[in-house]
Amino acid sequence: MRASTLLAVLTVMSFSAQLAKADLLFTGSQSGLCCFNVLLQQVDSDTVHVVATLTQGATYYVNSGSPPPPNHPGFAFNLAGSAQSGATMTVVNSPWTLADYHTTLTDNTGGGTFTNWVLNPGNGANLANTGPLIFNLHYNGGIAITNFVANASGNYFAADIMDKNRATGMSFISDPGVNVPDGGATVMLFGMALAVGGLVTWRRK
Repeated sequence: MRASTLLAVLTVMSFSAQLAKADLLFTGSQSGLCCFNVLLQQVDSDTVHVVATLTQGATYYVNSGSPPPPNHPGFAFNLAGSAQSGATMTVVNSPWTLADYHTTLTDNTGGGTFTNWVLNPGNGANLANTGPLIFNLHYNGGIAITNFVANASGNYFAADIMDKNRATGMSFISDPGVNVPDGGATVMLFGMALAVGGLVTWRRK
């Protein structure tokens, strides 16, 4: 391999290594209704991407409990450090809105106190909201997937859902997250490296 080819391949592989990040997957549910998962992705040093997906036949994100404001937060989690009050929601998918995000403590879950939460829109299951819930949290002081911690009751996340039997109520994830592949970015960029090497080799012919 010529020096120029090697340099091109190493440059792209270096770029790949910089972008490749392990995501953190939390699989539920360990208590309450069944079930939902949460995937955390580190976008940059100040941004975390969150995806909460209903699983195992759960049908809707709901707004249950009374009286208003809702007894049950729609999706709750715990942030450690200054990100707890400083992080803002910058992007969220419909039917949720940015106004649905709250940084006030809530203990109305039956699973301990949570520092941050998102209100599920609607009343009960009237919106037939199947999700997933997808949003970004941003904090200029820095926020990482490791800022998501368990509360004193051992729960990382809670969600207000309708299960496969059409029961509504809270669901909890207490198992720690596990590292999972970074969504294919490494494979994609490795392919780019091979393409660069192939292109330079082809130009030599």
